[in-house]
Amino acid sequence: MTGSFNDGDNPTLKIKVWGIFTNNAVEIEVMLDTGFSGFLTLPLQTALPLGLILLSTAEYVLADNSKQLNLLCHGSVGFDNENASGLIAISPGDPLLGMEFLRKSGLHLTLDAANSIFMLEKTSAKTTEIKNIEGA
Repeated sequence: MTGSFNDGDNPTLKIKVWGIFTNNAVEIEVMLDTGFSGFLTLPLQTALPLGLILLSTAEYVLADNSKQLNLLCHGSVGFDNENASGLIAISPGDPLLGMEFLRKSGLHLTLDAANSIFMLEKTSAKTTEIKNIEGA
């Protein structure tokens, strides 16, 4: 999957998101945020029509060290003929795709800032093997 940079110079890509029923899926543009440890954030007005399943709340610490209480819902993301499910935080602002999404999806991020593109590819067995050796 290839993404690009928006006018604000942020890495973005298009994904589909849904809750209980896939026929409620909508395509949205999300910003890839490697500083966000969660799965996905969505603003309330985007999340409501999706049929997400409310599970809990969580307090997030933001980059400016402020705290924000968010609703947590279960939902699914579709991308590149693949699906992943996780906790979606209902949060104001632009939708953010985080590190939990990359981990659950087994994706490797390659960023080419000079050409304003990035690639998300399935992690190969060899890459996983190298990571395990370095972590040992």
